[in-house]
Amino acid sequence: MHNALWYVARGVRRLRQWGGDRKIVWNALESTIISVPSAKPTPTQVKAEVWMSIIHGSRGLIFFVHQFKPTFNEHALLDDPEMLAMVTSVNQQIHRLAAVLNSPTITDGVTVQASNPKTPVHAMVKRQGNVTYVFAVAMYRERPRPSFN
Repeated sequence: MHNALWYVARGVRRLRQWGGDRKIVWNALESTIISVPSAKPTPTQVKAEVWMSIIHGSRGLIFFVHQFKPTFNEHALLDDPEMLAMVTSVNQQIHRLAAVLNSPTITDGVTVQASNPKTPVHAMVKRQGNVTYVFAVAMYRERPRPSFN
């Protein structure tokens, strides 16, 4: 999973394309062990997926909270203090930024140059009043040093 987080952004883009960009897109994010115990996402990975989703046009997020293996747990997210704290925190952040996030995106508002071209950084620009917001996320696990123009 740790090398394929960018599939979330790809999926959101595809949903938007298939709907002709006329449909509101929501997507689900895995926040627990679904069926492969060794593939449990980390809070950092899920947080990256949240921002990949939003930057690529998702208008709503669903956190998959169930665990199927090694035992069934219908509220596994609630039983994971670290993941629950991150999900709670990012939900609060999104709520605080809702007016900004729901405003029109400034097309071509920023260009991003990553220090490692193999680790792209995607960004979205919003403006509310006199304040400009740049939301950015690295698309792979590496930590690039991006510059913004």
